[in-house]
Amino acid sequence: MNAHASEDKTGGTVAAVNAAAQELGATTATRANEAAAVVGEKIGSLATVIRENAPREGMAATAASTVVGGLESASAYLREKRFDALAHEVTNLVRTYPVQSLLIGVGLGYLLARRSR
Repeated sequence: MNAHASEDKTGGTVAAVNAAAQELGATTATRANEAAAVVGEKIGSLATVIRENAPREGMAATAASTVVGGLESASAYLREKRFDALAHEVTNLVRTYPVQSLLIGVGLGYLLARRSR
C-alpha cells in the first residue's frame, strides 16, 4: 500500500514537471517569435539607413546595394518566419551538412571565447 502511494506521488510530480516544461517551452517559443520580428524590423531599418546614406555610383554603391539586398532579405525572412520553422530549417541544414556545421560551431565558439577575454 505504501509503495502504491509513493508511485502516485512520483507520477503526480512527473506530470507537474512535464506540464511546467511544456508551458516554459511555449512561452519561450512565443518570446523568440516576438524577438525575431523585432530583430527583423531593426535589420530593415538598418537597410534603409544604408540605402539613404550610401554612394550612388562606383564600387562602393555596388557593395552597398548588395549589403542592402541581403539585409532586406534577412529582414523579410525574420518577420515572416516563426521560430519553430527557423529551428526546423537550421536542423535540416545541420543534417545535410554535418561537418560544415560542426566547423562553424567550433569557429563561433572560438570567436566568442576570444571576445570574452
